[in-house]
Amino acid sequence: MRVVPGNPDQPGPSVDGGIAQIGSNGGTDLRATYRLQLSADFRFDDAAAAVPYLHDLGVSHLYLSPVLTSTPGSTHGYDVCDAHRIDDALGGEGGFRALVDRAHEYGMGLVVDIAPNHMAMHHTNDHWFDVLRFGTASRHANWFDIDWSPGHGSADGCVLLPILGDHYDVVVDSGDLRVERRGHDVVIRYGERIFPLSIPSTGRLIASAARAVTEQGTEPDPQIARGTSILFALGDSPAAHLEAERTLTVLADACERDTAFAAALDAELARVNGDRDELHRLLEEQHYRLARWTTLPDDLDDRRCTDVADLIGVRTEDPTVFESIHSRIAELIGSGAVDGIRVDHLDGLADPTDYTERLRAIAPHAWIVVDKILVGDEELIDDWPVHGTTGYETAALIDRLWVDADAEGSMTEAMTAYTGETDDWSTVRRSAKQQVVDEIVVGEVRRLAADLGTIVAASPDRLDVPSDALAAVVGAFAVEMPVYRTYVRPGRPAEDRDVRIVARAAAAVRAHRSDIEPALVDLVVRTMVAGADDEVSQRFVRRFQQLSGHVMAKGVEDTAFYRYPRLVSLNEVGSDPGAFGVTLDEFHQRQSSASTRHPRRMVTASTHDTTRSADVRARITALSEVPDRWRETIEAIGERLDELVGEHAHDPVLDILVVQTLIGATPISVDRATAYARTAAREAKRATSWLHPDESAEAQLDRVVGHLIGDARCVELLDGLGTEIATAGVANMLASTLITLTVPGVPDLYQGAELATFDLDDPDNRRPVDLTLRRETLVDSAAAPDKFRLVRACLALRRDHVECFVGPRASYSARFASGAAADQVVAFGRGEHVVVVATRLPIRRAVDGGWRDTALTLPDGTWEDVLTTMTHHDAVPIGELVGSGSVALLIRR
Repeated sequence: MRVVPGNPDQPGPSVDGGIAQIGSNGGTDLRATYRLQLSADFRFDDAAAAVPYLHDLGVSHLYLSPVLTSTPGSTHGYDVCDAHRIDDALGGEGGFRALVDRAHEYGMGLVVDIAPNHMAMHHTNDHWFDVLRFGTASRHANWFDIDWSPGHGSADGCVLLPILGDHYDVVVDSGDLRVERRGHDVVIRYGERIFPLSIPSTGRLIASAARAVTEQGTEPDPQIARGTSILFALGDSPAAHLEAERTLTVLADACERDTAFAAALDAELARVNGDRDELHRLLEEQHYRLARWTTLPDDLDDRRCTDVADLIGVRTEDPTVFESIHSRIAELIGSGAVDGIRVDHLDGLADPTDYTERLRAIAPHAWIVVDKILVGDEELIDDWPVHGTTGYETAALIDRLWVDADAEGSMTEAMTAYTGETDDWSTVRRSAKQQVVDEIVVGEVRRLAADLGTIVAASPDRLDVPSDALAAVVGAFAVEMPVYRTYVRPGRPAEDRDVRIVARAAAAVRAHRSDIEPALVDLVVRTMVAGADDEVSQRFVRRFQQLSGHVMAKGVEDTAFYRYPRLVSLNEVGSDPGAFGVTLDEFHQRQSSASTRHPRRMVTASTHDTTRSADVRARITALSEVPDRWRETIEAIGERLDELVGEHAHDPVLDILVVQTLIGATPISVDRATAYARTAAREAKRATSWLHPDESAEAQLDRVVGHLIGDARCVELLDGLGTEIATAGVANMLASTLITLTVPGVPDLYQGAELATFDLDDPDNRRPVDLTLRRETLVDSAAAPDKFRLVRACLALRRDHVECFVGPRASYSARFASGAAADQVVAFGRGEHVVVVATRLPIRRAVDGGWRDTALTLPDGTWEDVLTTMTHHDAVPIGELVGSGSVALLIRR
């Protein structure tokens, strides 16, 4: 049965309609989640210890980072190695079960994060290890997105692994690549990385050792001779796998018994390690080719998920693969241990529509939200049987409420005057995406160009064009895509929404790339939308959509955001730095739509992906209210840096980026600030990058950051501006918190965010959280900071009046103030009994004369502010409603 979002009358599980329980955690409705970042330093038992506090705080569900087995030492869990087991490093099956029991004891449920798009390329990933050992004959060769016939770089049936720190010959000569025994196996080791040997290579080494023992006048253990014969006979055939594993185990046991053979094998391995040509020959026999890590962009023959070769794409579109990697999660959902799923990196999948349908089929009652970034007025696909996104677009919209739109010109002039760069956001964005196409996804563009060439050759309107022209048009479309990707189902005609997106991209290609033949542009459009059923066309459609999302992520989030520092609180995942502010009408329209279409979406302000926490952004946004003071400050800082390090020894774009971030994140240590600045510089890809780090440029940047934090004049300038916007920053923080916790959807608190948090990007935002302090704050709530009291009040209201926030009576109604400062009041009703009031632009309001005659008319009845216990009726002056604060949370009594 197909589950249709928003249909509470449909039999069976409704995705968005009604107030139906989620999961089976003892009857708790999904009201609010609390994100906990698990690691070896914060395990399941630590999460279980936090349950009583989180229950008293008012959340209904724990939201956990990935719990399946990841790379040893992982600090985030998204590098999964084994999707079938709970991670022992986090406490294993027993620890997880204890956490579930503890949560259920308090009537709380669990939501888990899953990463179906990729797995870790690590030797503890048995499926990956098997692929490297057996190549195309591996039982798991279909699991990973590998082009086994790349036509370049590595040979057919051989996967390129660009992981070496230097050129191949240098590494071989240095002795850093070695063959050695590991348990029952013989492997290649490079530092902490381990790679398997093919069965024929293993058999040859063991046979040589056996001959050496015989030549010494003794006979090796009979099992060794038998095992060697078996390994030679097996080769790399698909049937060899289980027999090879058994044989290697037998040989390991024989080595334990036959110390002479073990010594001979060690001597044989030492001989190979000491013979450069022999080691090279051994490496050339494998189903993988080790290469310098900077080889990645040009010759890549598999789909990676980062600039660094750590994660490989998984072919989740294969039903067998899907079933396997979701089997443990399905068990947890089915048993009632888990109530919800957050799906990471949905756009990387080959067919997200098919994926969400399959996921819903195995988790019919689960709350499912997807990591999907919506651009501009883009909407989530209605056909997906999910509850909504993870909330990036809502966070971005709320952030823009506190931006003074009238200051756009002044803030732009301040940036241009200081940096000397005049490109607007769209130009910066296009340039950054083009750099990603030219430097990072070269291999994938080349493969798509080859497919396009095949399509051209088979077309009756055959075009005679060189391969570089085909690559150019593929890259140009990836650059000009206005959203992350389309969702065309391969082999089916495109839906109207996707036709429009492809048409927009085509128009942009024609406008900006006069060097590309119009006929080639038309060819790409036809291929994308026509629904051709041949294998090559389907592959092109599928892989182009994966490519365009990757180019957008790397080009915009990881590059352009670090090159356009007009107001960096807007340079956030899901946001648009070119959209300066938002009207109340647009904000209310978006929330009203969400209350109907996705009332159980996730709503959050800070996540493990945000580069600045919501509280950091709230401070930075206040700069838009003092654009002239901002310009004076950054210019004075620039002059001081000229004196300290030299006029051309600091990047003005990074200056603005770092200075605004310091204003938002203060107090901050030199180490944290330096780490952030280095990350920003590498992401910007101007003087240094992740692929080509420049130690000299980064050392100079360290000195600049040290001066910004340690030089008396710089500190004076930063503190002066920080003090001037401090009150506005707090007002923005409280208003943002209130709206995040009350608009349509399920609010999520990122770990620790009930108190003011000033985190920066990963891994800074995964620092340990002082839950003891928060427990103590809850006990002494009368003395708690304003943000903590506001969070607790909102969560209590959601618990005590759940019908106003969840279910058919949880309506959203915009309310508008009247008077001179009406546009500075954000107000709305939830259900019949709750009215939310937040204010904005406090600095501008003070300059303009305060609230004056501004008032808000309340619905009939007596309304009590749960934050102050004051009661109000009818038309209330805003100054009376919020007092000296910035928010009010009203309940009808």
